[in-house]
Amino acid sequence: MTFVLSQINREGILMASDSSETHTDSSGIMKFVEVDKTLHFKSLNIGISTWGDAEVDNQDINEWLNLSLNSFEKERKSHNVLEQVVDFLSKKVDEAFGLDGTAPNHSIHMGLHIAGYNSLPENKAPGICHVFIQPGFCKFDPQKTMLSLPSYAPGYHLRNGMYEEFAMMWPALSGIDASFRGLIASQYQDEIQPARDPIALQAEWLGSWVKQMCLMIKTSGLPEYIGKSVKILSFNHTGNVRWFILPEITEL
Repeated sequence: MTFVLSQINREGILMASDSSETHTDSSGIMKFVEVDKTLHFKSLNIGISTWGDAEVDNQDINEWLNLSLNSFEKERKSHNVLEQVVDFLSKKVDEAFGLDGTAPNHSIHMGLHIAGYNSLPENKAPGICHVFIQPGFCKFDPQKTMLSLPSYAPGYHLRNGMYEEFAMMWPALSGIDASFRGLIASQYQDEIQPARDPIALQAEWLGSWVKQMCLMIKTSGLPEYIGKSVKILSFNHTGNVRWFILPEITEL
């Protein structure tokens, strides 16, 4: 099971994800393993987070992505990397699952958050897209959500996971967050200071939302489908990559 939350803003791109993957062995016992659900592909300067089913064409999805993007690099024809990757990967997963767009899918539930820069290096506006499928779809949907953040927008985010509750909780919790920020801005103007490391602070904020979602599921009594740690990727148009982690709580 998965929670992924990805954001683009003026500073660059941040992608947070939990780290648990479920496997059922030959005896029917369910096991949980720690995995990386967010990857950065240096040569393309794109990040990809995965949610849902963890295998494509009988391969681990991370292994499949690495092989697929190696193939993509040999085929790409322009600087519009993000747009091309979305089209390329949507076709590749359709082929891998034998989807031709004629019959509805009844079992596959998965998606890819894909973030990067869609044009020449001097264009610093990031973009974010989503390739996904749900039961009832006939093929993967290559959603080119926002190929380039417009100048009037401070940021944009995508959130996904296996639980419908994620979609329900976010508006309520983010509303509280926005109200609290407004309260601080109005009552503590003289004490507000700029962050020393805005990227690290934003990564902690984004990762904390994923952690909060994980904890709400866990404390509700459901099995520990969600990873104990949350990992956050940050990168910008120059390829300056940073990784952060919110670890599992431990007792002293």
